[in-house]
Amino acid sequence: MATWEISDIHGEARLLERLLMTIKPSFREDILIFMGDYINRGPFPMETLRIVMALKETHPEKVVTLGGNHENWFLYFLSQTGSLAPEEERAFLLSMGACRTFSHFLALKQEEQVKILDFLINLSMFYENSNTIFSHIPLSPQFNPATDMKSDSEIHFLDNLPNTYSHISGKLVVAGHKNMRRSGVTLIGETQNGLLLTDTGAGMGGSLSAVNLDTIGLKPDIISVNKYRAYKGKLNHILAPSCSNTEHFQHSIDFGEGL
Repeated sequence: MATWEISDIHGEARLLERLLMTIKPSFREDILIFMGDYINRGPFPMETLRIVMALKETHPEKVVTLGGNHENWFLYFLSQTGSLAPEEERAFLLSMGACRTFSHFLALKQEEQVKILDFLINLSMFYENSNTIFSHIPLSPQFNPATDMKSDSEIHFLDNLPNTYSHISGKLVVAGHKNMRRSGVTLIGETQNGLLLTDTGAGMGGSLSAVNLDTIGLKPDIISVNKYRAYKGKLNHILAPSCSNTEHFQHSIDFGEGL
């Protein structure tokens, strides 16, 4: 069994197809977790949504779909259509890298538009299993979805990455959102109670990566694809002191030969 996590596809449907062909998930046993930000920046936003939606529809118990800030922005913009001045609309679209997303969406038949909107509106914010919390945006160490979402507590996300990280739940938090293109997948803290960031820059000239969370204690498998090649790597921990005299782990990826 494998629990594969994929974050921040950003319209790179061809990379997603290549990544799925490389990891070859078995939906009888494996779980596939998509972490949001399916759209904007890349060339094929609607095709990316079609792939993810088809997998979710075909394997609803084995495919988890979370929403990202780009999906929220997309829905917000649609709700404001007609109320913004043209220059405001253009500035908003450009800031999100979303001009292609909206033009492609508006070119769809109404039936498919409705289906896509229904999918986006119903995306989850979090997913949690026995040892991991998944969230598109890194969570504050003190915010626990299992308890705080049941109250009127405000959801707290991290704006800036910390030197150390230890979540109140005692679980590993896996997130995307923060583009780690230069350093690859990054772990802050410990594998049992740290923050794993997996956005490797798809849609911005980087790669698209999948991490096998079931190998997390054994140097997790990391599969990355770009438009040229696919690579398989392992997480190697590098111990470095932090400014607070606690242990701070950040990793490099040992890539073997291209797949």
